Amino acid sequence: MSRLLLHYTEEKIKVHSIIIALQKVKEDRSIHQLKFKWLQAFRTKGFQLSLIITLIYFGGLVVFMNHFFSYIENREGILLNDWILNQLEPVDLSTYIFGVIYSVLLVGLLYFFNTPFLLLRVLQTIVIIYSLRIITLYFIKLDPPKGIIPLSDPFVQKIAYNGIVITKDLFFSGHAAILLILFLAASNTWVKLLFLVSLLFVSIMLLWQHVHYTVDVLGAIIFTLWAWTISKRLSNLHQQN
Repeated sequence: MSRLLLHYTEEKIKVHSIIIALQKVKEDRSIHQLKFKWLQAFRTKGFQLSLIITLIYFGGLVVFMNHFFSYIENREGILLNDWILNQLEPVDLSTYIFGVIYSVLLVGLLYFFNTPFLLLRVLQTIVIIYSLRIITLYFIKLDPPKGIIPLSDPFVQKIAYNGIVITKDLFFSGHAAILLILFLAASNTWVKLLFLVSLLFVSIMLLWQHVHYTVDVLGAIIFTLWAWTISKRLSNLHQQN
């Protein structure tokens, strides 16, 4: 009996070792494939330059918007009468909003990092979106909704805005736009569903907290679809070159 038990234990250890070895081979192969994809991307004419320009431009946008928000906070705007917001008693949902957003952004980064060209397109779409937001925020002067509870971002507020509470970052919603970009870019059904559900929940919570008007969320959909189309043309240029 003891010999059978010992033999069974030895065989179990062998099987376990084989499984670990196979998993390691699979991981090594995945890493090798990932390296190969990025090497191929960097060898493609224009990819490396486009990625560098996109990242530099994005950095410039972040610095500019830090000062831009200070400007829009100090100007008069129009107060909209939003029927949907009038039905919702404002509640502070910042913790849940940013919990969802940052979790989904991490998933998105890990997911799209496996496809360099798609990741570049996502970044370019985000850059286009924030460029459009500067234009719309400048020309569409709005005051914050009645009963607004300002968003409390656990990271951004500590490093940006010079301690100013931002309430007039309204038309159109950048948070909704980014989640929609992730949804449009994903091809895996379950990942796509995750992004869609996150978009719906965050949009509802933004309205419930009276951070945005309904038109801000709807505007995000329209402008994001437009930006996604523009980035497709840019992506086609990379592929052709």
